[in-house]
Amino acid sequence: MKTKSGVFTGSYAKHPVTHKLIPIWIADYVLIGFGSGAVMGVPAHDERDLLFAEQFNLPVVSVLNKEGVCINSCCEGFHLDGLSGEEAKQYVINFLEENHLGAAKIAYKLRDWLFSRQRYWGEPIPIIHFEDGSCRPLRDYELPLLPPEIQDYRPEGVGQGPLAKVREWVQVF
Repeated sequence: MKTKSGVFTGSYAKHPVTHKLIPIWIADYVLIGFGSGAVMGVPAHDERDLLFAEQFNLPVVSVLNKEGVCINSCCEGFHLDGLSGEEAKQYVINFLEENHLGAAKIAYKLRDWLFSRQRYWGEPIPIIHFEDGSCRPLRDYELPLLPPEIQDYRPEGVGQGPLAKVREWVQVF
């Protein structure tokens, strides 16, 4: 088992509901490229957070039981016990929005396609377009789709790439 490294910053964040001070740590297992690069550790429900908490003697408090129902969540005027995880999530979002403490956000995990931008004629995406307007991807046995050898790559000023000149490769039907 790999040990986690971490450093307590000496700073704290104030919990918006309980007003308790939460210690801020720097840890090597938090992925800087994911989201904001900062996470709220939940050691009772995440294996990496648990290993980190155990290594640095941080408290581990379960907030969901095995059935996914909230437990140990009570504080003055804010009770989630008995709610499902989804119900609790919506309750917290509503509470934060109503009290101007936060808002719901959607994190889209989009990434650029791995197609090269160097090929001005584009990637030969293996899809066949039929005369009736329908199309289908090539089947596994038809792959890999290899472009033909071309002697002349110079553009002809008509807005098409060099593969358009190889009619027997472009038009297969």
